[in-house]
Parts: sequence; C-alpha cells; structure tokens
Amino acid sequence: LVRGSAAMGPMIFFSFETMQCVASEGVGSMDCRNTAISAVCLSAYLVALTAYSIANKGVPWAVQKKLQISWRDFATFNISKRQRIQVFLVTITITCSFYLFSVIGVVSSPSSLVFCVGALGGVTATLALLSELVVTWRLFKALEKMPGSFTSRGQGRAASTTDRVSVAGIGDGLVLGALV
Repeated sequence: LVRGSAAMGPMIFFSFETMQCVASEGVGSMDCRNTAISAVCLSAYLVALTAYSIANKGVPWAVQKKLQISWRDFATFNISKRQRIQVFLVTITITCSFYLFSVIGVVSSPSSLVFCVGALGGVTATLALLSELVVTWRLFKALEKMPGSFTSRGQGRAASTTDRVSVAGIGDGLVLGALV
C-alpha cells in the first residue's frame, strides 16, 4: 500500500503538467496532446508496476528466492534465456519512459510518435510482467506439490536480499527511479 501511494506523486505531477499546458494554451488547442498522451502512458506504467509489486508481496518467500539471481550473474549476464528476454523488454520500457518523460511539458503540434512510443513501452512492460507472472505461477505450483517446501517470508530474507535480485525488481526500481 505504501508503494501504491508513493506512485501517486509522479502521477499527480503528470496530471498537473497536462493541466498547466491546457490552461496556458487553451482547452481547444491540440498543442498539449503530446503531454497528455505521455502523462497517461507513464501513469499506466506506474499503475501496472505498482500492482505487480503489491501482488508479488503475496508470493511465498521460497518462490521468490527461486526466481532471484545473484548480482554477479546479472552483471556478467550469466542468466537464462527467459531472463535475458525480460531484461531486453524492461530496457525497452525504460527507454520509452525516458522519451515520454522528456515530452511532458513540451508544447508542440501533435505527433504520432509519442503514441507509438507509449504503446511500445506498454506492450513490452506487459510482456515482461506476464512472463514473470507465468514463471512465478509455474514455480509456485511445482513447489506446492513438494511437502515442506515453503518457508515463511521472514526466514532467511535479511541475509539474501543484499546479494540477490529478481529481474522484475530491477525493472521496477529503474522505471520508478527514472520517472521520479
């Protein structure tokens, strides 16, 4: 819930930028369309990432631990093909977010590129999150069949979070950091 309310700050900023543009250019002006599209796309990214983060809190620690990779493996790109694809998709989403953020507040004639970049970022973010959810679900079901495989979320958590990370966690942190 805290992350959900923390994501509201940038969304409110995006809304105010759009309202400021409309107030200065006039309601009938099309010059604020790029700002409005950028604000909507970035807010949608934040809502999706926040929803995923909140949903991920309900996943047992044993499942989360199996999905994590070491920072060393991530830095040397010694990861699975699925994780490489996820990193690629998250990188595209982050790049789209940077572009959309740069367009906010710029008064110019409408451009279809802004909508295309926003849609591309939305599609890649959706694919990356769906991939993570499918793998999490499969792992959850596989571990559920094994007796005594689940541990409580608190056990072992402090020792392992400093040297391990999930691909979705990296994307979540980078996109939120870029937007803020």
